[in-house]
Amino acid sequence: MKLIECYITGFGRLKNKSYKFDEGITEFLEDNGWGKTTFSVFIKAMFFGMEYSRKSKLLERKHYLPWEKGTYGGSLTFSFEGKTYRIERTFGEKEKDDTFKLYDAVSGKESTDYSVNIGEEIFEVDRESFERSIFVPQESLSLEITDSLNAKMGGVADAQGDLKNFEAVIKRIEAATKVYTQNSKVNPGKLRQINAELSEAREQSEKIPSLLEAYETRMALAADKKEELSRLEEKKGEITQKITESGAKEQKLGEYKVIKQNLEKQQDTMTELGKYFKSGVPKSEELDEWDDRERDLEVNRSKRDELRSQQPDEHEISFLKDMFEDDPIDQATIDQWSDQAKKIQNLRMRGEHSQMTEEERGTLAELRNFFVKKEPTVDELKTQLSISSRGRELSGKLQSLEERYKDLREREDEIHADDEDSLKGFNTVLLVLLVLALLAGAVYFIKFPVRSWITIAVSITCILAAILIFVFGLLLVIIKKGRNTRDREQFEKSLSEAGEELARGRDEYDEILEANQSFLSDFPEIDAEDIQQSIIEIQRKMDRFQSLEEKEKEFLSSSSESMDELSSLQLELYTSLSHYTTILEINLYEDPKEEQVIKDISSYHQRYNDYLSRSREISRITAGINAEYDGLMAVINSFPVENNDSIPVCLKEIRQKYILYNETKKQIYELNTEVKQFETTHKLNTESDTLASLQEEQNRIEDEITGLRSVIAEDEKNLDDTLKTLQECEEMSERIDELLETKGEIEEKVRLYEATVNYLNEAKEEFLSEYMGPLQRSMRRYLKKIYDDRDSSILTNAISLDMNLGLLFRYQGITRSGEFMSVGYQDLAAFCGRLALVDILYPRQTPMIILDDPFTNFDEDKLEKVKELLSE
Repeated sequence: MKLIECYITGFGRLKNKSYKFDEGITEFLEDNGWGKTTFSVFIKAMFFGMEYSRKSKLLERKHYLPWEKGTYGGSLTFSFEGKTYRIERTFGEKEKDDTFKLYDAVSGKESTDYSVNIGEEIFEVDRESFERSIFVPQESLSLEITDSLNAKMGGVADAQGDLKNFEAVIKRIEAATKVYTQNSKVNPGKLRQINAELSEAREQSEKIPSLLEAYETRMALAADKKEELSRLEEKKGEITQKITESGAKEQKLGEYKVIKQNLEKQQDTMTELGKYFKSGVPKSEELDEWDDRERDLEVNRSKRDELRSQQPDEHEISFLKDMFEDDPIDQATIDQWSDQAKKIQNLRMRGEHSQMTEEERGTLAELRNFFVKKEPTVDELKTQLSISSRGRELSGKLQSLEERYKDLREREDEIHADDEDSLKGFNTVLLVLLVLALLAGAVYFIKFPVRSWITIAVSITCILAAILIFVFGLLLVIIKKGRNTRDREQFEKSLSEAGEELARGRDEYDEILEANQSFLSDFPEIDAEDIQQSIIEIQRKMDRFQSLEEKEKEFLSSSSESMDELSSLQLELYTSLSHYTTILEINLYEDPKEEQVIKDISSYHQRYNDYLSRSREISRITAGINAEYDGLMAVINSFPVENNDSIPVCLKEIRQKYILYNETKKQIYELNTEVKQFETTHKLNTESDTLASLQEEQNRIEDEITGLRSVIAEDEKNLDDTLKTLQECEEMSERIDELLETKGEIEEKVRLYEATVNYLNEAKEEFLSEYMGPLQRSMRRYLKKIYDDRDSSILTNAISLDMNLGLLFRYQGITRSGEFMSVGYQDLAAFCGRLALVDILYPRQTPMIILDDPFTNFDEDKLEKVKELLSE
């Protein structure tokens, strides 16, 4: 295979380009953006076309569309197996729009040796495998197996998918084996689960005899306890009957005892309250008064806190005192300063209003230069405007007069020509009639030689007719000439009048133009459309000139008086404000903002007065708070309160004790009355030993019954649990044979899986030794050309390829993927792998190899050796 030349009609940025390939290596050393990658893709496209799909290849077809439109494609000439061919391809938006032609380059005839799939037919690989072997795109040295490469390396077309699926098959078998053999406690395999279940089933089967014996023993004990329960319930019924009979007797005594106990409790409470109110029980009105005083105290505290929150911070207070404490002022003084500031501002505004800007001064100077020869009056300007308007009017009128005069002159020639033509025509007609009359008489006279009165009469008639025709024609000619003469005289009069009117208009227009030009000659040239616009512009300039001169006079007359008054007012006001401007760090002479300074002083003065007013109010409220607090604390300290830190809490406690005192006093009175009535009405027997002993016996039996019932319930539960366990054990015993059978099936599956994996691994080793061996040896041979045995930086024998052509690196007994190598080593090894792959794939003859910037990660030393290897 040898590339000879190519022609690119349009491909990306390349258009109408021809290239011839050198013997050996053809290098393209160009700047970025020249189109080197585009050129390499063009060569691939000539052999394999441009794939169209909905995936990324669609982008490649669109990516390399010609930038300057035109035909998308080109031609490539190459030699293969002793013949020279030329491929011609064009590409469209879709694959159906593409064209392909193959020619014999020697004869120029179309060749049928190969089809549109010429790349696959010559290289015996598909497009993807072409890119993974002899076509190295930019930054893509790495190897990757494809179905087509697998098939060609194995030499069998049916093996295209086998190698790709080998590792997946191994993993699936290992995963299936792991399902049965995994020994993890968290996720155990099925075999371990079966063994565990089998062990548990045997263990449970051995428990059956002891469980039967325990179940029968517990059944006998449960029957004895039920008999004891029946006996106790019968005895409990007898005691309950006795208690019912004596209960009625002691019910009244119980009620009496309850009342006495309540009375004793209330008396104890009253004793404690008497100690609390040892200094006297307050009245309800006093409690209300104390609560009102406490609420007033809280209100005053809130007012004081609110006023304090409104006070400025310490820094501002110090600032206000520095400003006003030693130099107090009132509002009248501030108002006086404000009036002075307004006067100063008015004087400044007056001066600024009358003052002329630099632009106005420049404009005034320009206008003085403009009117240096003459300053026109208003009447002169009005006169010139009137004259120029008349001139514009005459200009339009003269144009109409000239056109009318020109038309009349043209009509004059036409009228003369028409008169002559009409006379000539009339004369011709008259002459013809006259000749015909004379000719008719002569013919008749000659034709009839015999003279008779008829002949004579006819001849005389013809002669008379000829005479009449002549006379009548002569009269018509005279009349026609007279009419033409009158028309011509009338037209010449109109022509003369038009000429005179045109001459008068021209004379008047010349006079007006001369007057305007004479007026405009006193001024510089003005860029205007016509004379009238020039005069209007002069009038506008004159108005502006007069306005600026008036403003200049006003400024000169008023500036002197205003400046004296302004200086005096400023000195007086600035002296008054000097204390405050010093504190505010303001220089009014540099920044004359008097009104703002006075507003600030007024604002600070108001804040200072507010501060003093709030301070006095705070002092007054604080004195009242202290007096009220002392009074309330004197009241609270007269009672033994638990915590006197909070006045509201203390007052609440005193009120609660007061309420409790009154309630307790009332209940003692009511209970004493009830006791006396009970003692008077009932004769009570205080001896209740019989009822108490019965109740005690009843409680004891009730406790025994409750305990016995609990024991019986527990025994019944244990019996149920024992029975359930016994049933489970029997079920597990019955599953032993089933589990043994399942275990045998699983062990057989595991044996088959392991045997299959061993068989596949042996097949893999056999395949690698038969098909991958030459590839590995060839790659290492190329590596040793770059890395000799003395280079200790890398061990070439440690580098190999896996079944997917991925790089492997073995070091210290551990095999790692090529990603553990540096990028430079990866690229070098992948490059040698590419060369080895070409040796294996193309044993008959080596095809061309297309390299698009693959050596970017090589150092200079390795790059030189790679170049030598390429040359070889």
